[in-house]
Amino acid sequence: MSAESVRVLLLSGHALSRYGLSAALRSQPGIDVIAEADNPAKALTLVSDHDPGVVVLDTVHPGRRAAQITSLLLDRPASLTPAVLIVANKICSCAPAVVRAGAHGLLLKDAEPVELAGAVRGVASGYMIMPASLVRCACPPERQPRNTCDPAKLRTLSEREIEVLRRVVAGSSNAEIARDLHIGEGTVKSHVQHILCKLGVRDRIRAVIYAYDVGFVQGENPIQPAVLQRRAS
Repeated sequence: MSAESVRVLLLSGHALSRYGLSAALRSQPGIDVIAEADNPAKALTLVSDHDPGVVVLDTVHPGRRAAQITSLLLDRPASLTPAVLIVANKICSCAPAVVRAGAHGLLLKDAEPVELAGAVRGVASGYMIMPASLVRCACPPERQPRNTCDPAKLRTLSEREIEVLRRVVAGSSNAEIARDLHIGEGTVKSHVQHILCKLGVRDRIRAVIYAYDVGFVQGENPIQPAVLQRRAS
């Protein structure tokens, strides 16, 4: 596996499910299944020991139990939390709970191996992989809090971090940001982690939500740097 491969931990209480998921992922390029767990306690230990980029959680349906496990997996410093991709047999009425718990993706088990691998790569890059109906149900527009974040935190960002945040909001991957700004992908990852820390958010998705909530995103022009006061040099 290359240095750029996505490191994956599988969590499932069913041996056959773990075998199937492992076989599907290992058949795809750029995926490295580094460990498997049959219970949440073991998964937490393996997350600490192996630092996976993605935890694939296998469940019958993405309900409250899956949400509790997701919360446990993400109860770590933002820079150390893996992305959580939930693979389920079906979607039930309590599925929005996993979104609120911080899950980055939800995929049904009838997906093809290439779709599963694509979802793993997507959540590893900071994208949310969710059925649109589930996102609307979990976060209905009329109930989304607006302007509840502190805009002053944006003034702690450096000019380079502002440029990176602009591209994160636009949906660019780390590789695309690195290409646009002529910097290394590792440097982009470092900038993103600094942004998350300064804004006090867990992941890229919440950084984008933050940018919208404080008015940093306006209409079709994704970023309005004019709302920021430059830090004193």
